Amino acid sequence: MKRQYIVGVVAALVLLGAIVPVGALYYKEHKHTRQLEDQLRELSEKEQRLTIERSVSKQMEEIAYEQKAVSDEQREAANEQARIANEMKRQSDIERQHAIIAQENAMASEQLAIMASRKAEEQQELAERQREQAERARRRADTLSYQALARSLGSVSSTQWNLGNKELASLLAYASYNFAHRYHGDLYQPNIYESLMLASNSSRQWSVGEGAIMKMGLRRNDQTHFVFITTYGEVISNDMNLQALNSQVLFKDRHYDFRDFLETADGTLYVVSRTGDMVEIGKNYTKIYPINKILHPFRIFPWNTDHLLVIGETSLHLFNLKTKVFDKMIPLNFHASIVGRTSDHYLLIGKGKKIVKLHKNSGQLSVDELPFNGQVTTCTHSEKTAAMAYGMADGVIYLVDKNGKQRKLVAHRSRISRLKFDDNRLYSTSYDGTVNVWDVSHEKADPIRVLTTNRWVISFSLEKRMNSIWTGDQSGNLTRTLIDAEQMASLIRLSLKRNLTREEWSQYIGDNVPYVKFKP
Repeated sequence: MKRQYIVGVVAALVLLGAIVPVGALYYKEHKHTRQLEDQLRELSEKEQRLTIERSVSKQMEEIAYEQKAVSDEQREAANEQARIANEMKRQSDIERQHAIIAQENAMASEQLAIMASRKAEEQQELAERQREQAERARRRADTLSYQALARSLGSVSSTQWNLGNKELASLLAYASYNFAHRYHGDLYQPNIYESLMLASNSSRQWSVGEGAIMKMGLRRNDQTHFVFITTYGEVISNDMNLQALNSQVLFKDRHYDFRDFLETADGTLYVVSRTGDMVEIGKNYTKIYPINKILHPFRIFPWNTDHLLVIGETSLHLFNLKTKVFDKMIPLNFHASIVGRTSDHYLLIGKGKKIVKLHKNSGQLSVDELPFNGQVTTCTHSEKTAAMAYGMADGVIYLVDKNGKQRKLVAHRSRISRLKFDDNRLYSTSYDGTVNVWDVSHEKADPIRVLTTNRWVISFSLEKRMNSIWTGDQSGNLTRTLIDAEQMASLIRLSLKRNLTREEWSQYIGDNVPYVKFKP
């Protein structure tokens, strides 16, 4: 048994030894066969791919040929389009050039049109200016004609008034005002103003003093009252009223001959008398101060806060307001009769051309000379222009500006008593019984006569609140005169009892002027 087993094992091993090499050889051949098959398959796949690639390449080549043909066609089309575009551009350039030329021509035409339009406008403006100038010239001629008519009517009105034809004079005076006012004439032209003054009958007179009224002035603390003094020792306060004059005697003594006064801030009056005395009038008292060694005092001024300056013919005296005594005297080496005042000094004038200046700050005296001959009777200074006005004994007024330029104003026939500047106007009163107003802003100043009386006009005071001037004469009469032309015209119109007849209108005004009724 065992032997059989061993023999079996050995036989199996022999068989296995024979099989293994055969298997290995088989495996090697089989592997080589597979490799050949793989290579053949790979070659077959490559052949197929090559075939496909050749087919694709041929197709691509065909496509490329087709694309090239298309490209050639497109290039030809593009070239044709470029040629067409170039031709269109050329045509466009030609058209643009034509358009530019046309535009330039249009602009040139437009410029010509604008220039023609401007020329037409200039011609139109010139024609309009010439028409306006002609119209202004016509209106100016009409204005001048009507202003001349107003002056003529004023002159005729004054003549009729003096002849006693007062109703006709009033109608002509208002007609004069009407044309002057409507055509912007000067209502204060002498012919027009005098006719208004006469026809308005705007002066009222009161006999209130016994002596000549030497000075008057508004009260400092009550502009409805004014004070005047007389040569008969009267000091009278007056309440100004259009219809009446209420007077109150503050002091009266015929022993005194009052020539000037001033009022201090507390309302106290200081009045100087030619007799050599000064009277102090307070609220409830009166005191008299004799002035030693003074000859005929005639002016009084404030000197400083503590003193008053009293001026006599041969000396100056300072009155102490605190101690109530005259504590200083300054002698003069000549006889002074006139005193004026400027912003920085007092002017002392006697006979001849000599003038002494008393300087306000230093109190020093200096001597100067008047620039003209004759006897000065009054003088005044303009705060606005620094001009001086000198009134003379023969009625002449000399106006001297700050540069020394001199003018001569002639209208009064007798001694000038008072002068006063009010802005550009100079008021003058005279012993010839007249009050004149001069517009000194004009080189040729014609006077406006605001009052004519048969008495010497000694003093005056302006009352701007009521557009009036108050005057005092040598007989103690007070006269209030309205000086506003518009108010005078209103009074005349209210007084008219009828209108001008057509015949009167034709005679004094003319048929070429439309008829107007003046009576309200």
